Amino acid sequence: MIASVKDLAFSGSDVEASTNTWEYLEACNLLFEQGLLSRHKINNKNSPVLGNIRKGMAFFNNGVLVMKKQVISLVGYYVVV
Repeated sequence: MIASVKDLAFSGSDVEASTNTWEYLEACNLLFEQGLLSRHKINNKNSPVLGNIRKGMAFFNNGVLVMKKQVISLVGYYVVV
């Protein structure tokens, strides 16, 4: 499924939406399937499982920061007007 959406992101008509969907699905896959739900052992702090969790969380942390900036800019706009 992720591969199909990735193909659309590079060749589809709505590239931005397809890219956003692909990045979201990839982050979920890293965070859950290859991270929290993985059956691989975590032997040290450099474990690939922990790396996958970090990569998946980075996507969501970045999204939260973008949303905060948008809200602040909207609130600031309405306070000034």
